[in-house]
Amino acid sequence: MPLWAGTNLAEQRSIMSRRDYYEVLDVGRDASDQDVKRAYRKLALKYHPDRNSEPEAQELFKEASEAYEVLRDPEKRRIYDTHGHAGLEGRGFTGFDDVGDVFSNLGSIFEDIFGFSGQGRSRATSGRGKDVSAVLNISLEEAAEGLERDIKVRRSIPCGSCGGSGAASPNDVRSCSTCAGRGQVTHAQGFMMITSTCPDCQGQGRVVTKPCTVCTGAGREQEMIDLPLKIPAGIDHGDRLRVRGSGDVGPGGPGDLYIDIMIEPHPEMERQGFHIHSVLELDIAEAALGKNVSVNTLLGATEVKVSAGVQPGDTLRLKGKGVPKRGGYGRGDHYIHVRVTVPTKLSRKAKKSLQDYLKERS
Repeated sequence: MPLWAGTNLAEQRSIMSRRDYYEVLDVGRDASDQDVKRAYRKLALKYHPDRNSEPEAQELFKEASEAYEVLRDPEKRRIYDTHGHAGLEGRGFTGFDDVGDVFSNLGSIFEDIFGFSGQGRSRATSGRGKDVSAVLNISLEEAAEGLERDIKVRRSIPCGSCGGSGAASPNDVRSCSTCAGRGQVTHAQGFMMITSTCPDCQGQGRVVTKPCTVCTGAGREQEMIDLPLKIPAGIDHGDRLRVRGSGDVGPGGPGDLYIDIMIEPHPEMERQGFHIHSVLELDIAEAALGKNVSVNTLLGATEVKVSAGVQPGDTLRLKGKGVPKRGGYGRGDHYIHVRVTVPTKLSRKAKKSLQDYLKERS
């Protein structure tokens, strides 16, 4: 039973900040997908805004939905089990802004669990713009050390000519007869009254009779914005950054921008977690006699002493020369993998030297 069971909603709100997601759903860490689903269904029915009018119900509904969004997804659940909330934030998941955000992300899930989309009055009144995604390619060095960069993002905004109405003039709009201008229609399903978006006016409550000539009735136009972006040190390939309020603009505010990070292949180094791996090629003489070599690292060229008699497959470790760990807790290491090359052609002098070496060994 959760710690807050039996308390009123106001008391529950005071102790729910960033709670453990397993605690939120009241399931164990070994809970199956079906266990998680059942637990969420119970809480969603209890706190759904269309069934519970108490002020704090929306927050508890949103919290349960965040927990379900993470624990139902195998990859998000793995990250959360390993790194907690911080691990999810590092990959772009920072929860839901409001109840409308829940419905926009979990609409199909509601249909699966309850048999309806769950988009009642909460979704219709939010009017939030759509989220926008973009891909940013950066180098391995930039990913390791972090950077600040201005990026250009294309997004949708209300048409400047018609103000987003889609009509040529204010007189070219009439009230929707299907929903009587409410933008929603209601029907009974079992023990619940289900409110959904009007299919004829798409929730607008009005119908355009003569479209705007600039946007041809869409009510939208495209704009390009310059956005300063700060990329944290240690970011990894496939990580996602969330920039709040930089998505498409809607009547209820803008959506968010999601930046997917792609790290370009490096000619010498390969990243694995917070560690860097590279290959050092030596010929048989260098491996036998040892030498000092210059190795490129994320922190610049470093002089490395290779001991005499190093073997193929040996690994040299440069401590603290890898990728910075998130949160500023040190760096990973740089591992140098030794590869010994055997010459296919030898000069007479080199060949004689090797023959003399073999005679000496025998």
